[in-house]
Amino acid sequence: MNGIPTRSLLEEIDKSAFEHAIFLTYGIDLPFFEDSILRSLLRQEARNVAVFADGRHAAGQLRHLAEMKKDRSGWHPCGKFYSLTPVRHQTAFHPKVALLVGEEVQLWIGSGNLEPGGLRSNLEIHNIARFDPNGIDEPGIPAMIANIWGYIRGIAEMNSSEVVRQQLNEVEESIPWVRTSKDGKNKDFRLVLGPEDDAIKIIANEIGNEKIDRVIIVSPFFDKDFRTLKSLMHLFDPKKVQILIQPDKTSMHGPTAEKLNGVDFYKLRAPNDRYAHAKIILLEGRKREIVFSGSHNLSERGMKSENYETSILQTGLNPGQILSYLKLDQDIVDSNRVNKSDLAAMSIIVRENEEDATGTQILSSAEITNYELTLRLRQETRAKNIILLVYDDSTVPKKYGRVQFNGLLGSVKVSPENVRDWVAVAIETDGKASAPVPILHVTEMFTRISKQRKFRDLANRASRTGTGLDDIEELVEDLRSVLFDEWRLTKVGRKIADDEDGLEKTETRQLSYEDFIIPLKREHESENSPVGNTRSTFDAVLGAILASLGGTKAPLASETNTEDADIEQIPDDLSSLADSSAEEEERLASEATNAEGEISFDDEEGSITSGEHSEQVTDKSAKKDTESQTKIAERYARKFKKMARCLPGQMRSRLEGDRSISIYEVEVLLTSARLFTGLVGRVQKIGDEEVVYLGWEDWAEVQAGLLDVLTTNRLKVLSRIPWNRVGHAALRELHSGLAGWCLCIRGYLNTPAIKDNTTGKTRMRIRVGLRLAGQLLGIEREKLSKEDVLKAAHWLLGHRAPDTSEPPLHFDEWCKEIGKLRTDDLRLRNIYKSASDIAESKIGLLTHKTGAWVWWPHIDGHIGLLCSDTANHFEILYEVNESKKIMPGYVVELSANS
Repeated sequence: MNGIPTRSLLEEIDKSAFEHAIFLTYGIDLPFFEDSILRSLLRQEARNVAVFADGRHAAGQLRHLAEMKKDRSGWHPCGKFYSLTPVRHQTAFHPKVALLVGEEVQLWIGSGNLEPGGLRSNLEIHNIARFDPNGIDEPGIPAMIANIWGYIRGIAEMNSSEVVRQQLNEVEESIPWVRTSKDGKNKDFRLVLGPEDDAIKIIANEIGNEKIDRVIIVSPFFDKDFRTLKSLMHLFDPKKVQILIQPDKTSMHGPTAEKLNGVDFYKLRAPNDRYAHAKIILLEGRKREIVFSGSHNLSERGMKSENYETSILQTGLNPGQILSYLKLDQDIVDSNRVNKSDLAAMSIIVRENEEDATGTQILSSAEITNYELTLRLRQETRAKNIILLVYDDSTVPKKYGRVQFNGLLGSVKVSPENVRDWVAVAIETDGKASAPVPILHVTEMFTRISKQRKFRDLANRASRTGTGLDDIEELVEDLRSVLFDEWRLTKVGRKIADDEDGLEKTETRQLSYEDFIIPLKREHESENSPVGNTRSTFDAVLGAILASLGGTKAPLASETNTEDADIEQIPDDLSSLADSSAEEEERLASEATNAEGEISFDDEEGSITSGEHSEQVTDKSAKKDTESQTKIAERYARKFKKMARCLPGQMRSRLEGDRSISIYEVEVLLTSARLFTGLVGRVQKIGDEEVVYLGWEDWAEVQAGLLDVLTTNRLKVLSRIPWNRVGHAALRELHSGLAGWCLCIRGYLNTPAIKDNTTGKTRMRIRVGLRLAGQLLGIEREKLSKEDVLKAAHWLLGHRAPDTSEPPLHFDEWCKEIGKLRTDDLRLRNIYKSASDIAESKIGLLTHKTGAWVWWPHIDGHIGLLCSDTANHFEILYEVNESKKIMPGYVVELSANS
């Protein structure tokens, strides 16, 4: 199987945006699932994730998860960001399915479990079906997805709680066709589902009287007596049966295999000695090839409809098509043949069967709503003394108290402090404990789902807008909501009690890896609420706003019909952005009527609408129309200007107060910078009037303010972000985005528009901010990809005003400048320990040279810009808003000035 073409489920999840993800699996590694799959889904704005796993394996993993809890840095998503349903069956719950729902619906059916082996290291096989509701319908795909959906719903009805069933309802709301598209089957493939379908009978019915020349089998597990293999051979009577095995890995009985007649065994060559866990039965006829692949092992439990199983039977294949695609023909050669006399001596032993029975469990689910724990039994019990067991940070459960059941349901009031640390619960009757089940935090889970839906609705609304002023009110409200409402929920600081004297103190922590997927809240708010990949929402709304203001191509309209999001109020100190004065609103409302088709402004909804009889517009009404449009544009120009002036201060005061940051704040800052760069120099022409939405002076001030927030030593925003983990995709994208924004600002500094419309002091403040940002981002140390930075910069400049020219982007020169300054700094630190050393050496700068980079050993960062001289003192700007006055002769000019 060397060289098999591969497509990774992990890669697909990491690069694509899905709203819903439903998984069926036998084995599961919960830490692996949460860290490698769930994080990617949340980063891509998935709002609804549900997992169904074999009950015995899920129970063991819950114990393991509880033990790991204390070492996972606050990352405890089970029951809060996804639901886990243990499925208990008389034999085994053995399917391997992933249903991913977004703009495209993907169905993965194969052999890989939700474990590192199943999705990374093993040799597995997956069948992938893709369906785009807006594209060309491939026959049979919707029907197959609908059939697997019915299968999932049936499992949920028998095993899951109401919370999980509600999650499935959310999926049906997104793709309602999944309930009805069960017709239109494709003759070339068929879904085989156990325990409903007997796989052997289905294959036999498909073959009919057709002659089968050869059967090729890859299976990690066989019956001890090869009963299932013998049934296939009896039904099809093939000329050859060839089985690919891995010595010491394939589970089969060697002495029995040695006695099989008409069967040849071959060694399966796996790269890097990988475990072949794929399940494949390939039947070769003279006119076609038939392949059965998925979760079914070649055992009676798997093939005879005892287990829950999922596989695909493909029938419309040319002879040798799949054999060649999987490169199995390269393994079926004489040099790989296993002598039957050697089979018994190859130490191929029968390990514990993969599908062993799970045993009987009596606790079905546990849910917490408003600090009341509700337990559901699988069947009623007569036991009187039932004890609640909880798992927090140990595999040994702790007794919490007694539970009284009424029928199948029992409830217990729980303490908020205790529940926060619980991973799972179980019950004990007559000294015997049930297997643990995960706790579903109902309120938190559906709050998160609702919030993620709101973000997605904002993006959908932005994509549906046109390109006129009549759309901008709604869009600005959207952006304001995302920028100034949601970000307040991501604080990381928390109050704790001092161990010695019991007094409260504030504890803050270094920003960790987890923050780049799930910004943390305060403890009194619900824990760990993911924002997802907020940049996609930001960019959708941002692009639509700039499109409405003209000069930028609008996003493609979406046919998705979503309800408007509930926009909350902005913070008090930004309330001036929400409304103009009452007098101005009354004047606008009185001047614009709806009688003759003029443009009107609705105070309550904040929308601009068109009248019903536009064909009757007179010259007078057209004039009023122009005046009204002009006043509305002027109103938004004032809003943008106010936003530009107060946003940096708002962010600075918020971060100074908490001394903590999250990825969300950095995203807000970058998006704000993008918005104002797209607005600067943008002119709206309405009749003979022109309205400038944001002038260059205001643009320069907001960019300087945002750079100050990022680089000031008081906040240390950029220095507190773990850029050493830049290999992570989300962090790398943010890293490049910040550098691209800085590169655009640097380019604009050299344009006539900036030089003619801003003061020299403002330009120097920006230069200082760019120098600090570049150093903190590691520009000179090649931590960033030049291609990624330029891509981010060109994306931003693609939204600039149509009448402004694109500034030059000199990435290499910027890197060279930052590198020179850093080299000089390190060199001078080794030579001069104080300012008096510089004066005594007589190399200090004595004459004023505005804009020169200078070095002085007592300022933060040592490097600054010489910006003015007053009363025989130089003023050195060493941060965007911080300067020092130093006597001439005590500073050194740096070589980067040349």
